[in-house]
Amino acid sequence: MEDNSPEDEFKISAEKLREYLQSSQKDPDYEISSEKNRRFSSNPIRDELIEMISLVHQAVSKLDEGTESRTERCIDLLEKLSDACRRQTNVLAEHDRAIEQLQKVLKSNKKTIAILTGLTFLSMCFSVTILAASLMTPHQ
Repeated sequence: MEDNSPEDEFKISAEKLREYLQSSQKDPDYEISSEKNRRFSSNPIRDELIEMISLVHQAVSKLDEGTESRTERCIDLLEKLSDACRRQTNVLAEHDRAIEQLQKVLKSNKKTIAILTGLTFLSMCFSVTILAASLMTPHQ
């Protein structure tokens, strides 16, 4: 009689679990085959392993669904971010156009100021000339 410790039994179960997982991933009709195995099996360890495999598959499918929904959510967020970036780019382009227009107005204002300064200077010169002429003319 062999004395199988619980650790040895666990090792065997883990190996069998890996084996069943690998084979069940290849089997598209896993659910059907696992039901058949459950019905016709007389080995309780095998039944337990099959149940464990079923639970693992359920957990993996839930993880896959979670990953898919997270992926979809990430895609949605990326699309929203992309839209926001486009809008921000448009706003920046409008700001650049406004800055260019303000620079043109500033240049125009500088020219206007230069012209007005020149005209003021000419006006003052003309006024001084008239004043000098009036002072030079003898008054009687």
